[in-house]
Amino acid sequence: MQKNKEQMLLLNGRYSLLRIIQILFQEPMSHEIIALLKAPETRACIELFSTENPDMDIFLNKLDEVAASNSDTFCNEARREYNMLFVGPGKPAAPFWESVYLDERELLFLPSTSDVRMRYAAEGFMVAGNEKQAEDAVHYQFDFLASLAWKMSEALDTEALDELSRLARVSFDFESDHMLNWLPKMAQRASGHSTCYFYPQLCAFAAAVINFDSQLLNEIA
Repeated sequence: MQKNKEQMLLLNGRYSLLRIIQILFQEPMSHEIIALLKAPETRACIELFSTENPDMDIFLNKLDEVAASNSDTFCNEARREYNMLFVGPGKPAAPFWESVYLDERELLFLPSTSDVRMRYAAEGFMVAGNEKQAEDAVHYQFDFLASLAWKMSEALDTEALDELSRLARVSFDFESDHMLNWLPKMAQRASGHSTCYFYPQLCAFAAAVINFDSQLLNEIA
């Protein structure tokens, strides 16, 4: 497997980017998350993966807006938006479970969820937190990818190229079979929401990252 310097740099940076996205989806907005968004390291990590995709540029601009905003006001508005989009009360505008986008009845715990669970188990990954929440939630999927990215960095450091290639293929297959199929749909639904404080941009950014990441993984697998 041949890797150029740019690919190696991106491979080493994937863990941080995937972990940031996981954190942003996992909990409603808080002052701790705002501090993460304002951190220079967060912007540098995102810029490392910045492409000509406009959704990535829009998200970088959103970071500038967050930095310039009143933290208390932004936090309250973004928390309301998070609940309205993802969890309720009432019917969420853009639920963050994969199975909702695969069946017109918008059900949870479909066969696709079982497949996600089996892929987690095959790599020794267990979801943390609420065991009653479906394993195909967006933050669990990014958590899974981040755990694989960490192992890939370790394999790269030790020059375990066969394991690196295997992990890249596992990650690519997961993105291709799952995330690429539903993240754009979630982003589309979020974009039609009545507010646009932060999370519609995050959904579009997450979909753009996975699209870019799948191309990178396919090159090195």
